[in-house]
Formats: sequence, structure tokens, C-alpha cells
Amino acid sequence: MRKKMARLLVCVCCVAMLFTAFGTLAYAHEIDTSKNASIKHPVQTGYAWQPVTSVTGTEQQAKYFVIHAKAGEYSEDLYISFPEEGGFRLQSKHEYQEKLEVSNVGLFEPKSIKTIDYKRESTGAIMMSGTDGTVVRYLKDGSGFSLEIYNASNKKIIYITNGQIAFAYNRKGKILRTMVEMPLVSKEAMYNGSMRFASANIVGHHFSLTNADCWSAHDYSYGNVPLFHSNRGYSIWFNMTYPGEADMGETNPNKYSVKLDGDKLDFYFWTGEPLDNLRKYTAITGTSGMTEEWTFGFWSGAMSAAFDGRYHQNAERNMEMLFDEVYKGKYNFYPEAFYGEGKNSQNANSMRYAQQRGSKVLYWFYPASSYSTTAEYLPEMSKPTPIFDADGKCISTGYPYIYVTPLLKLMNFYSFSETNWYDYSNPSTVEVTRARLWQLWKWGLAGAMIDYGENLSFSGTCFNGLSGMEMHNLNSYYYAMNSNIAWTNYYSENTDSGNDFVLFERSSVAGAQYWVTNFLGDQKSTWDGYQAAIYDMISMGAGGYNLYGGDLGGLGGTPNDDLWNRWVVLSTFSPFMRQHGSDIHMSTKHGITAEENFGKYYYLRKNILPSVMSAAMDANQTSNPIVKGMVMAYPYQLWLGDVNNQYLFCDDFLVCAVTEGGQYTQTVYLPSGHTWYNLFTYDKIKGGNKQGVEVEAPANFMPVFVKDGAVKAINLPESMKLMDEMHDKEDASEGLEFDPATEKKPALLITPPDNERSSTIYTKQGMSTDFRTYDYTTETYTSTPDGSSFTVTSDEEKSTRRAVVALGVCASEITVDGVKLERLDHMPDYYNSEVGYYVDLDGLTTIMMPEVWEKLTIVKGEVGYTQVKLAAVGGRGVESMLNESLNDYYELPLRRGVDGATEVEIVSDVVKTIGVIKVRWTTGFAATYDIEYSLDGENWDLIEPSEEQKYIIGPDDEEGYIKFDQDPHTFTVSDGGIDVVKFEPVEATYLRLVKHQDGDTQASPAIYSFEVYEPDTFTPIPVDEDDDDEDDEDDGDDEDIDGDEDPWDTPEPDDNGDGDKKDDNKQTDGGKKIKKRIITTYFPTWAIILIIGGGVLLATGIVLFILLFVKRKKKKEAEAALSAEGDTPTDFPNPPTA
Repeated sequence: MRKKMARLLVCVCCVAMLFTAFGTLAYAHEIDTSKNASIKHPVQTGYAWQPVTSVTGTEQQAKYFVIHAKAGEYSEDLYISFPEEGGFRLQSKHEYQEKLEVSNVGLFEPKSIKTIDYKRESTGAIMMSGTDGTVVRYLKDGSGFSLEIYNASNKKIIYITNGQIAFAYNRKGKILRTMVEMPLVSKEAMYNGSMRFASANIVGHHFSLTNADCWSAHDYSYGNVPLFHSNRGYSIWFNMTYPGEADMGETNPNKYSVKLDGDKLDFYFWTGEPLDNLRKYTAITGTSGMTEEWTFGFWSGAMSAAFDGRYHQNAERNMEMLFDEVYKGKYNFYPEAFYGEGKNSQNANSMRYAQQRGSKVLYWFYPASSYSTTAEYLPEMSKPTPIFDADGKCISTGYPYIYVTPLLKLMNFYSFSETNWYDYSNPSTVEVTRARLWQLWKWGLAGAMIDYGENLSFSGTCFNGLSGMEMHNLNSYYYAMNSNIAWTNYYSENTDSGNDFVLFERSSVAGAQYWVTNFLGDQKSTWDGYQAAIYDMISMGAGGYNLYGGDLGGLGGTPNDDLWNRWVVLSTFSPFMRQHGSDIHMSTKHGITAEENFGKYYYLRKNILPSVMSAAMDANQTSNPIVKGMVMAYPYQLWLGDVNNQYLFCDDFLVCAVTEGGQYTQTVYLPSGHTWYNLFTYDKIKGGNKQGVEVEAPANFMPVFVKDGAVKAINLPESMKLMDEMHDKEDASEGLEFDPATEKKPALLITPPDNERSSTIYTKQGMSTDFRTYDYTTETYTSTPDGSSFTVTSDEEKSTRRAVVALGVCASEITVDGVKLERLDHMPDYYNSEVGYYVDLDGLTTIMMPEVWEKLTIVKGEVGYTQVKLAAVGGRGVESMLNESLNDYYELPLRRGVDGATEVEIVSDVVKTIGVIKVRWTTGFAATYDIEYSLDGENWDLIEPSEEQKYIIGPDDEEGYIKFDQDPHTFTVSDGGIDVVKFEPVEATYLRLVKHQDGDTQASPAIYSFEVYEPDTFTPIPVDEDDDDEDDEDDGDDEDIDGDEDPWDTPEPDDNGDGDKKDDNKQTDGGKKIKKRIITTYFPTWAIILIIGGGVLLATGIVLFILLFVKRKKKKEAEAALSAEGDTPTDFPNPPTA
């Protein structure tokens, strides 16, 4: 019998060891693969929810207000305190705890907490206030309690009752989960400060709060921060990095819930606008850091499989193809950074090749290694596991692995697996990183994608004593911190700067932004993947992250041509312009539009780079996000809450991303309180149209607007034009040849202000000491409107920025420091310091300023060339391109040459002189075409573009999409979108368009607008006296406010809680009297009384029926919820509507 028992014991131990090596017995949770089979999502089991049911007493301590409560049979104490940073904090203390503790995985404590000034009202309510004016009013409510929360304006924002807080207990009375429920009301929009992929506004969604390698699946995320901003005027942050989930009204549209898999409840609550609350959050967790200038340029790169043999069977040859044939050959630049996985990032020759061309080399870091390899990294370790002395002090940290089960921890053995993920709570990860990268650092490695931080095991025990479940999300914080320490130490000791590198992490958690930058996860090369990147950017901005970039072109596959073009513009207006993919994404693979425009957007990025860097420093100093979604920027313009594809970039650029293929127009929603100026067409539009405004969005640009009163730092070449070729001086030493006139010069981009506003420009000085320490200077400019003129004043010191571009302005007159400037008929000669200004009548004024200046005054003139009226010649729907509708268009005949020409006639009693023509294409276009003019309709002459606009055929062009001939053309290469040709004035009666070659899109060439204008005769520009009245007015709705006023009318507890008490049926007293007279004329008084009485009885019956129906429905919902949650003896009540 003893032998049999021994054998049985051995078998049990063997089975246990097998599970220990390859499975888990440690936690009562299972793997939920119901939503995505590739994601391992832990789910706790074996518990019952118990809401807080009653209050047994309270204590008014000096710094804590304590609520002694019962959750079913268990005692729970809730501690309320008021942090120095503002708002209030609520923490739970379980009956088994000896003292109040922070959450196991809540790293962050306030600087201090204030002494509470209690005020008791005659009703028995207790008033307490925070440092930011937040007021908490405690009320005893039956056997429970209610916390009424007011903002600094004494407006009640929301309240939290005892029934909204619950704990999940197992049979031993241990808390496995916590839950907080909050009410949702009509028109409420919320952002989550994490990586969200389904929508920017998360109301109506249900998602995991567990870090997962998820391919941007809608219900999951690589990084999770349980920080929630509401446009009702509050934010709540759970200082808990436990795994969990958030149901934001998907199950019940009247409430949302946050459930986290840990035993300690800990959240901060702030009143105010989201941006104000984000500052309070980052005052506790830290703002994002600051990287060097090159990181804000263009990063090229791809996965190892793409470079190691996709095009040429040699990684180095593929790299040469990309650098010299595409970037230099087509656009005359080299990328600022090159990311290469595999051979190119670990090859001295490849690294040297990139560095000689001014490109920093970046690398892929995988946070795992085998036992044998780690032993080589850490030769001083006498054994793999930590060693402690007699006093319990750690004298050797061992290898940075996790004990995958408690049994193995007792055995002092990590795992039977050869390769294991790193436990970054172990400080030896710093030494492992240093050992792994030492040779690459010597070769000049300048950064790394620190990937796979979300893969730590959920089971077992970590070096810091936390379980795998507790450490799973939190590992990303330590991953960021220890990676930063390792890199900073090396760079500080071995180079001139401790920060001349960039680390970009995929996973994340609260506070990680303090240490490293990020990338937006893996998005597929589809429209869905592209949209996910937009939502991700907006959500990251709401969470205090500011330095990040997506995969331009997507990681999985190859984008179609239309999608590629949109993604290029999106990346231009992202914190990092970063290209990555499973393929080597190249503009030359994506058609004429892509090939002709990629270089322009590269140089546009260089134009706006000073503004991006300024915004990054502002974010570091003040937490003002680089990317702000509509809820963050305009929380009280409720109609913008569901606009998920627009964001403010660097405060003033409103990016309206096109998110569908085959579009040449876009409906945009421009926030009220501002005039918005189109960066590409110079059009101005008054904000506030809730139905949206349809604007042009051709394939070669997306709608990007600049806010009124903007003063943005930019760089320009001597041509003083955006998107022209431009270089740093250093480019010459990196193998590029260029005209010295293309060297960058500091400049400003300005727009007319609607109201006075100030702008601060940060300029970084020299190299940084580390991620958070650097020198900078500031410039402050104030824009002030004055009727038909406005001024821009340099407030502190005189400005030395000589080039100024005034967007949306045809200047009638300009003075600088009281001296009137000359209007020129050409662009100012920057090289020869030709002070003066040039006016493009489309709405752009370019100014060459004196060497130093203080005050610029611009008198606005009337915008626009004089348009010539046209009529169609012949039928075939030509008139469709001559009206003002964006939705009508004319499809060109299939025939090419003169036989398929499209002809129009100038409608005029006299022969017209013309000098400008604009052709606006839909998604299909003619790549090569002529525009000819005639006086008699029989003899035709070619309109030739100006010398500046002529296309110069290069030696590589024969290999492109266009088949060139030797004949001159009006447009030798059109890239679609909007073609503008300016030419020497000619007299004309007839015009015709002759197509020679179609574009390469699938759509037939079609024109939605063909416009002809008289030339600029250089006559004085009339003052725009009616500038303030010519734009569309706001629609007058009381929600059209600019973020200064709060539109919410918070109902009392017994109100309907819809938050939407619009009195749309208000009438004047006169109108009411007229209706009364009409009613009494046709009906006697007794009939009116009878009708009213019958109506009251009918309404009462309907109300009683609805109440009965609702009660039954709630009962069914409660029963369904009980069965879904498991054994829950107490029904979890819905919180009252707020």
C-alpha cells in the first residue's frame, strides 16, 4: 500500500510539474477566447458581487473622511481625501487590512493631501472641498450614502451613491474584483486615455482593460489606462493597473461600469474640462518627455521579412534601392531615421550606410531570452534566481524572469521553458539590456522599438512580490523605465548627449509616458486599420501621451493607392511621421498621385517641424496634448461628441481625415467660435454649422484647417513656399546636392484673429541631457483684430523671423513698426533681403520682414481673382462642371486628342483676357492634357504654363507611369486633385481641354469644376470692409459655445436624467395669446374642459402602463445579469440617473 501511495504521489507531483512548466494552476481564472481566439484574456471566476449596502458610521479625520460601510456581510471602509493636485480621491480598506494601503498596482501618490475643512449643513450634509474648487457633499441616504460632486462654479456635476460601488468576494471572503458604476446621459461623450481602436468616443462600447497583443482588435488594446474624460465636466482615473474591463453603456445605455481584477479600490475624481483634468492627472503620473529634433522628421522602415528578400535577395541591396533610387532619386532627401528589423539593424555595413546619409538607425527589441543566452549577458550571477542574505536583503537579483507558478517559487526555479519573457520589476533587466545592445551601440544604434511588453504571464510571482495577474499590465511601466535607464546611462557615458536616441513602446500603462515614446500598435493596411490609427492617436492624446506615430501604410499587407495617399497626409500631421510595414512601402508603387506628392509632404513636414517640436515641449511643460480630439478641445460643443475622425494638431491645425475610399469631397464639422482657414485652398469658413460643411478632399490632399489667430513657427526655403524642396545645412555632408537657396529659414504662418489671442513658441537649444532635461527659449506673439485689419505683436523681444505667410489674406496694405511695406508683383527675394509682400489673390500673402521687427499690421483686402463666366459648347453634360456644386461632374470622353476635346465658350459681350485656369478633378483624372484657346473656334493655340510651373522631364521619368512625348503640354503630369495653371494673359472666346493620357486610377477622368479667371492686373486691392459679416453665421443654438460655458443642465435625482432640457417649443407671449384666441373661437369652454380632462386621464393611463412595463423589463434584466455574472446573491442596482 505504501508503494502504491508513493507512486501515486510521484504521479501527482509529475503532473503538477508539467502544469507548472506549461500551464497554470495558480489563479481562479480562465482564458476567454470568445471574442478573438488569438487573445488570451483572463477572466476571474468563483465569486459573487456585493454592492455597498449600508453605512455603519463615519469619521472626520484631519486628512481623511472615512465611511464605515457594509458590503453584504463584509465590512469595507471608504477613505476620501483631497490631493494637492485637485479633485478628490476614494480608496477602500478591507476588513482584513491593518492599515490603509494604495493599490498593489497603483504606483502614484499625490504630492500631499490637504487638511479637510468640514462644514455641516442644517440638513446633516457634510461639505468638503478640494484645492481646485471641487466640492464633495456627503449625505446620509436611508441606510446608505450619496456623494454629490460640485465643480468650482458650484454646479452639481454628478453624484456617487453606495450602490454604485461593489466588491466581488470568493467563498473565503477574499476580494477578487472591484466595480464602480457611473450614470450616462443623452449627448454625453467620453474619451479613454488608452489605445482605443473602435472609436474615439467610447460611449456605447465594451472593451478589455487588459494589455494584449491584439492586432488593434476593437475590444482590446496593447496599452490600457483607466482614465475617462466626460464632456459633462469631469474625469475619473482608477489608480489601478489590474486587468479588467469597461462597459461604456453597451449593456445599459444609462450607465457605464469599470471592473478591475484586484482587491483594492483606488480612484481619483476631478471636475472641470478634460484638458484641465489631464493636467491634474499628469501632475501625478508625469508628463511626456522630449526627444531630439531628428525624431520629428521622417522615419523609414519595414519588417525584417521585407528587407531580407522581398525585392532583391539581399537586405543591403533593398536598403540601397529605397534610399538612393526612391528617396534621393525622386525627391532628393534621405530619411531622418531608418528602422530595420533583422539583418539591416544588426549589420555594421548597413548601419554605416544609413549613418553616412544622415539617417539614424533604429532596432527591434524583443523582451525575452533563453537561459543560456541570459547567462552570457549576466556572467556575474552565480545562480539564475535571486539570492537573499540572512536578513532577507537581496544580494543577487538573478535572471529577470517570473516564477510561473507558486509551486516553482517554492522550488526556487522559474520555469521549465528554455526561453522566458522578462520581468521588468527585476533591476537586472537594465544590465541585460546593456549587454544585449553593447555592440550595436558601438556601431551607432540610435533607438529601438521596445515591443511585446504585454506578454508577461498572468500566473506566478514577480521579483517585486506581485503576482503575474497584478504585474501583467504594470510590466509595461517598468519596461519603459528600465529601458530608459539603460539607454540613458550608455549615452551619457559614451556620447555628447544622454538623449540622442528614441525608444518607442507598443504596450503601455499609466506613467509610462514619463519614460519613453510610443507607437500605435499594429494596424492592417486597410481602411479599418487606418481609422483605428486615428482613434488611437486621439485616445493617446487624452491619456497624456504625446510622442507617438502609427505605421504609415499599415503593418499587415499593402494599402491600395487611395489609402496610401490619405495615410501620407495623416502621418504628416502626427507627432512622429513613421513608416513601417510587412512590405517596404514606397510611393513609387502607388501611382502618379503618390509619386508626385510624397516629396511634397516630406517637405511640408519639414516646414511644420518647428511647430511640432514646440507642441512637444509645451506638452512636456504643461501637459497640453499635441493631438486633441473634439471632446478634449471642445467638450461643451456637444454636437462634436461623435465626430471621431477630426483632431487638433499642435493647437491650431484641424485635421479632418478622409476615412473612405473613392472620395473627392469631405463633410467637416468646424467648431464654433472660430473662423477656419484651409491650409491648401486658402478658403475660410466660419465654424458652427452642425450639419457639417462639404469641402474639397481630392486624392492629393485632405482637409486641414488652421484656426483664426494662429501664429505658428515654420521653416521655409528662400522660395518662401510651403511644400517646396528644403534642406538643413548638414544635408550637404550626407551625400545630397542641392541649391543653397533651399536651405531652411525660420518663418511664421499666421491667420487673421477673430478675437485677441496669444501664442507661445518653444525652440529647443542644443542637445538634451536626458529625456526630460533640455534647454529652450520661448517667443510670445499676440494677435489682435481691429475691424478690417489685425496686428501681430512680438511681446517680449523683437522677432528675427523674416518670412511671414498670412493664410486666408489678400493684404490691401501692410505696415511693420509703423513703416508701410511695398507690394511686389513677384515673390520677395529672400537672398537679397527684398522687404515687401506678394499677394496671391486666392488668399495668401507672403511677407519679407525687416531683420528685426515688433509689430506687424495687415489691412485685409477682398480675396479672389475675377472669374469669367462660361457656357458649354455642345451637349454631353459639359454644364455639370460649370456650376458651383461639388457633387455634379462631367466625365471626359473616352477618345483622346482633339477628337475627344471638351469645349466651352466664354460668355461676354467683349473679348476677355484670361490668365488663370483651375481644373478640379474627381477621383479620376487626365494625367497629361492640354488646354487650348481660340477667338473663332477654329484656330487654336496652346496655353503654356509659366516657367515656374513647367514640368521638367528627368532621366528617371521614362520608367514611371507617364509615357512622355516631345510635345509641350499645359499639364505634362497631373497628379489629380486641383490643377491650377497661371500663364501669360491671352485673349480668348473659346477654350477646350484635350486629353492625351488618363491617370492611373480605376475611375474615368471627370471634372467637377472648370474655372477661368482674369489675370492679376496688379491694381490696388480693395479693403474688405464686410469681412466680419460675409461668412455664414452660427445657427444660434445655445450649444454653440467655445468651451468657456457649460451647456449641461444637471437634473436633480428625481428628474428624468436625460441631460437634454432644450426648450425648442418656446413661443413669445403674443404667439401664445393668438393660439388661445383661435382655440376659444372654435370650441366652447365646457368642451375645452372636457378635452383637457380626458387628455389628463389618458396621459395618466399611459404613464402607469409605461411604469409597469419598465418595472417588468428591469426585473428581467436583473435576472439576466445574475445569470451572466454567476452566483450573485444580491441584485446589483442601477445607480440613479445624474
